[in-house]
Amino acid sequence: MVSIFRRKEIEEQCNEEDESLLILEELEKEEFSLMEEKRELLALKEKLRLKAQETIEMMKHRIQTLRDEISELQRQCEELERYVSIN
Repeated sequence: MVSIFRRKEIEEQCNEEDESLLILEELEKEEFSLMEEKRELLALKEKLRLKAQETIEMMKHRIQTLRDEISELQRQCEELERYVSIN
């Protein structure tokens, strides 16, 4: 009788160990999956940050070009106005 109970106890322990290994495997898979998703999101974030920085630089350049063009046009208008006023 003792051996039957002992055998059942050993079988239960083995089942618990098997279940623990399965749980551990599933947790490792989930951890890997989450780490991969995090890596992808960090890469996307960096790509978007670089794109935003590139857009900012392009807009700054266009604004400066427009300011320069406006200054030149103002200078030309003043020059023409002086010429027309004299004559």
